[in-house]
Amino acid sequence: MTTRFFEEIPGFSTFNDLVLEAHYQEVPEDWWVLVTDVVGSTGAIEAGRYKDVNTIGAATLVALRNAIPDVQVPFVFGGDGASAAFPGEFKAQVIRELSALRALSTERFGLELRVGMVAVRELRERGIPVLVAKYLLERRYPMALFRGGALSLADQLIKTAGASYEVPTVAGAATDLLALSCRWKEIEASRGCALAILAMEPTGDGVLIGQLLSGIDAILDPGTDQANPVRVSNMAYRSLGDMWTHDERFGQSFTARLRRRIDTLAAYVLFNLKLGRLLPFLNHYVDATPAHTDFRKFDDMLRMVIDCTPEQTDRIEALCKALRVHDGLIYGLHRNRASLMTCYVPGFGDGEHVHFIDGSDGGYAMAAKQLKAQLKSEPSTWDSPTAAASTDIDRTDFCDAPYDGRPTDMTGAPPIAHGRDHLPNEP
Repeated sequence: MTTRFFEEIPGFSTFNDLVLEAHYQEVPEDWWVLVTDVVGSTGAIEAGRYKDVNTIGAATLVALRNAIPDVQVPFVFGGDGASAAFPGEFKAQVIRELSALRALSTERFGLELRVGMVAVRELRERGIPVLVAKYLLERRYPMALFRGGALSLADQLIKTAGASYEVPTVAGAATDLLALSCRWKEIEASRGCALAILAMEPTGDGVLIGQLLSGIDAILDPGTDQANPVRVSNMAYRSLGDMWTHDERFGQSFTARLRRRIDTLAAYVLFNLKLGRLLPFLNHYVDATPAHTDFRKFDDMLRMVIDCTPEQTDRIEALCKALRVHDGLIYGLHRNRASLMTCYVPGFGDGEHVHFIDGSDGGYAMAAKQLKAQLKSEPSTWDSPTAAASTDIDRTDFCDAPYDGRPTDMTGAPPIAHGRDHLPNEP
């Protein structure tokens, strides 16, 4: 059986090593790839509904874990949706939970959630294996990293042949989102800007992503490890009334909503009134929250929300522009004044909770607008000698040390499928 595949593969703890091919293993062919996204998320975010979009995007993990509570599955949060892989033996349970989540999203949040699944076997037959690595956060929570273009292909199939891959409706299905919450206020950027970054390569060999990460580390010094936008000193709970209003949409039944209200009241007393500080395990949970955030991730695309000064943000933008002109980097940036944190907390111990990060002013969805515009442009207009000569930007201008040229071992990887729209959607 391959049920424990993700749990059993070795992990690594240096984020920049995501470019090393040796960390990636093929997902078993009897697994399935799941992709969700909120349709029209860009318009919803522009209308001020970014918290709702983030909540539904993160809810994919909760529904998946409800279906498969005792098995680790690789998962990546994308802002307005998510991607995951899971063992095929749990397909019926996953369909039931995701069908319920889709109904809840429509009925309680007024957001259309697209939910599709593609067999890993089919992706492999099309020449694109699903490759995954396990990055271990500081407190050992396992974060999945995907490469090789399989998620791109799955997303294309779901969007272009939806009826064949769409999760069917299950009458009477319900899902429990009690472990999901969005109770913290926006977390103000300590250095002035919470910068949302999306970046992908034209070849998928890892070289450009390695250059970008190395350059950003040099600009931030000592690097993105210290650029986590979540700091305990900046964390504050929302008002009880605000949280109860938000809670009304999480349950499809009166009992579920009442249960959530009681849970929120208990959380408010413990965390907002600081009584939880008297309990060592809750005190530890709060202090460990930054170490359980997904502010950096990779799923054929680098996704980060980092805390920067305005000057550092300008230099990162110059770095991205130079890598685009000279090497074809495809990227999107968006400056936010703060970060949003959506929490999945089935337990308070180390490795038992994870916190999904996005920018407060549109974050990944707004960065995706710039990236999508670049995807639509003709490569010849930005990688030609003429284009390179038309700018004075040099890759070494914006950091103290250029990329060190360390081999990435990703040469020969399947190219990224750039038709992929596994990004926040345009309205």
